[in-house]
Amino acid sequence: MKSVRIGVIDSGIVTSQLRLVERSKIFIPRSYGHEHASLWDKIEHGSKLIDLIHSHNITSRFLVARVFAMERIATVHSIVAAIEWLIAESVDIINLSFGMKEESRPLARVCERARLAGITLVASTTSIPNRVYPAAFASCIAVASDVRCSPENFSWIGSEFADFGAHPFYTPMDPEHGGGSSFACARMTGILAARLSYQGPKSISIEALRQGAAIFGPDKRPTLGDLRVN
Repeated sequence: MKSVRIGVIDSGIVTSQLRLVERSKIFIPRSYGHEHASLWDKIEHGSKLIDLIHSHNITSRFLVARVFAMERIATVHSIVAAIEWLIAESVDIINLSFGMKEESRPLARVCERARLAGITLVASTTSIPNRVYPAAFASCIAVASDVRCSPENFSWIGSEFADFGAHPFYTPMDPEHGGGSSFACARMTGILAARLSYQGPKSISIEALRQGAAIFGPDKRPTLGDLRVN
């Protein structure tokens, strides 16, 4: 069984997750004041992503890049620097539970570098006709919210805008505790980590995942919204 190393680029962790974290680094500009020196999740987002990923594969080790401070807004420069760090750390998977409307060439280049280094990138998107980056890059697996899925399975959407769908709620079937494509992305990352850990790299190829989907085709209902990166 392989111990999977997962990079999470988001808003940090809570103290109870320190035992899961192999390494961490902060990519918040000094202009944010004392926030640039803190790893702690002030917006309860990144820590929830780690909870969800860990729930699917408890042997995963996390490398955490904090790019979001008091809001779910970050610079492209911070995102690119975080991915570069994770490439250097040779992680297996990078979870990208964020998106932006405009394509960025530096972001595209670093995502392609990660792919060529053998890293699987999992990015959140929507299943409605809107391109979201980095999920729209060919280097990424694009994951949308899909309420048809249980927490344990996933769907093959296979559209121009989304590859897969996953359960979108932090608490299964309960939107009161938060939900959206960012959580669906984290669940898919956890599912991939479990497959990689027990079945090896071939189990997380697009074709193997398509064959392993529980549901086929897009959900016609609206998806939950998600964050943006400036």
